[in-house]
Amino acid sequence: MVIKNNILEAIETAEVRISKAKKIIKQRNKLAAKQTKVSAEVGKYDKQIAKLLGVSVLCKETPGKKRGPKIGSKKFKQDSLISFIHKTMTPGTAMDVKAIRNAVKKKGYKTHQKDDLNFRSTIGAALRNDPQVKHGRKRGTYILKSAVVVNNKKKQIASKDIVPKKPDVSKKTDDSKKTDDKLNTTAVTV
Repeated sequence: MVIKNNILEAIETAEVRISKAKKIIKQRNKLAAKQTKVSAEVGKYDKQIAKLLGVSVLCKETPGKKRGPKIGSKKFKQDSLISFIHKTMTPGTAMDVKAIRNAVKKKGYKTHQKDDLNFRSTIGAALRNDPQVKHGRKRGTYILKSAVVVNNKKKQIASKDIVPKKPDVSKKTDDSKKTDDKLNTTAVTV
């Protein structure tokens, strides 16, 4: 008799649980129907927003870290680190990596390096691989090579001997002025 009562109680609790599960399933189905309607409406609004922004499709929300620019925004493209270095250095003068780093930052270069030591090593690597920069006499210094424009063509100067020497200003004659005009040379940074 005790076993029969236990079995009847187990059956009753199972029936109660089944009825609760059926109610929850009905609620879930109603919510799922609402979800499809709402997601269709959201899709319509997404298309309208994309059309207004001039984007083909708005991206779906996905978990994890977002990569790249946000929808509707353009990522700012800046010049390369080498071009910033060339803008900050003056040809013929030696600069150390620390001074170059400070000058590049003042010019407005935005780096993703976490600390200045990493950024200095990146600048050092860029300087070592740049053919327009040579090592200075002191350790850790670099010199930007100057270039000469001859007849609207840039030529790299390997040494100071290649640069045409200008005659002494105090002894300048009319003939020397003519030869300077014919050469048409100017020093320019590359």
